[in-house]
Amino acid sequence: MGHRRHSQPRRGSLAYLPRGRAKSMEARIRTWPEDNSDEPKLLAHAGFKAGCVQIVSIDDREKTPNHGKQLVSLGTVIVTPPVLIIGVRGYSKDHNGLHAEFDFYADDLPKHISRLFKLKTKKNPPENPIKSLKNIKEIYAIIAVTPRNAGLEQKNHMFLRLQLRVAILKNNLNL
Repeated sequence: MGHRRHSQPRRGSLAYLPRGRAKSMEARIRTWPEDNSDEPKLLAHAGFKAGCVQIVSIDDREKTPNHGKQLVSLGTVIVTPPVLIIGVRGYSKDHNGLHAEFDFYADDLPKHISRLFKLKTKKNPPENPIKSLKNIKEIYAIIAVTPRNAGLEQKNHMFLRLQLRVAILKNNLNL
């Protein structure tokens, strides 16, 4: 607020203090959508707000005061850059939560990604891969997104963890 020479009423409400700040740019996904398809696919994607537009439409709902008139509403433009899958991580679940069981990373990554993302170099394969896969409850893909590829000015890359639905894997292993 600073020092004032003359007394005057304050500007702005104190009802919104302290101001909350987000810890990160990524949204926290609490629930993933249900999907029963047989093909493996990502359940989410990364998008960035690029701007907003005005949408002009004609109201076709009957029994409304604006029936047949033009309506102007706002719309948000979201840009989705291409996704680069860096690796796959499998999690087992117990009463303490999720625990990482295995990590598989891509061998050849682009230079700008490999400089920022340090890979875990564990070359020991599991002794019994079928037995270790039976404990897996969730599989996540580790992805990298470059906003510059979508025409945005943001330079830094974002690394995200997105859930994979792999129904065909569970059917083949008879889990």
